[in-house]
Amino acid sequence: MQNKLTVLMPSYNRGAYINEAVTSVLNQKTDFGVKLIITDDCSTDGSIEIIEKLQEKHPEKIEILLSEKNERLLANILKAQVRVQTEYFCVLDPDDYYTDEFFLQKAVDFLDAHKDFTIYSSNCMMLYENKTEKPFIESNVKEAIFDFNDLLQDKVIITQTAGSIFRNIVYNNGIPEIIKNAIGTYSESSFRADTERYIFHLEKGKAFFQNEIVAVYRIHKDGIWTKENQFHRNLLAAQAYYDYFRYFDYTNAEYFIHHSLFYAKECFEELKKAIDKNEFTQTIVQSDVEQLFFIIIEDEKYFNKTAKDNDKFYIKKTLTVRKVIKCLLPYGFVRLIQKIRR
Repeated sequence: MQNKLTVLMPSYNRGAYINEAVTSVLNQKTDFGVKLIITDDCSTDGSIEIIEKLQEKHPEKIEILLSEKNERLLANILKAQVRVQTEYFCVLDPDDYYTDEFFLQKAVDFLDAHKDFTIYSSNCMMLYENKTEKPFIESNVKEAIFDFNDLLQDKVIITQTAGSIFRNIVYNNGIPEIIKNAIGTYSESSFRADTERYIFHLEKGKAFFQNEIVAVYRIHKDGIWTKENQFHRNLLAAQAYYDYFRYFDYTNAEYFIHHSLFYAKECFEELKKAIDKNEFTQTIVQSDVEQLFFIIIEDEKYFNKTAKDNDKFYIKKTLTVRKVIKCLLPYGFVRLIQKIRR
């Protein structure tokens, strides 16, 4: 059968889970060919040996890309993304797995019949280390259709990585320069996950959401997102929305800048807690705070044009931020504070 969909699996030290993830792909029941590209970022836990044995059994279905050194997630997944030649693609992390054997078929059937749609998404079940579980999307909505205007009004449902299938329409002519240039920078996290793929493809067409469980999303202490503290999660989100603003050529500032500043404000709250507990230099390094100030300085170029009356608390007009700035003085942040007060 001709390949119609490519599953990308970026792998790094997930030897304990990857066999189940790969098997769930191979077990998908489709009337079209499915290509699985496993791109391993120099694992040291036996992952490579596991996937090589799987490839020996299924050479026509599995392709392996190996790194000579650890390149981190964005570079690792982009080198697989450029190899996608099929009409559709999706990403399945090696610690997650499909539970619905017909998920890929249902997604492709829908997208084949609706050429103005670029996304088909479903729900996932979060599985915790203590074996408890709950749906990733806790909503009574059975199905929904979204477009880019819905995104700008915060009316979309963005599911977890394993629950989305995309029409190959964003990266089919190469990786955008802004994404390639993000490798090795703070912007790297902006272009490697669910929100980025969803927003960029939604700008090209509509999204369909079917609220049924199709996969398991493992929550464990070594997860890329779960191992981050709350400050870093907020910092990555503030950075991401600023980067999406750049990606869309500095348009829709009211949406992207509003969200970036919201998460920047949340960063200040976490920063204050760390300082109050004398945990600043242990949990948040100075380069993180410098990046936070950089994002805010950039956001403020567009802030006055987009801010609503009740948004003003986001940056400098709160007692929390003033207290944080005062507490940062002993840590050598005088120049940054002078910048942010201009």
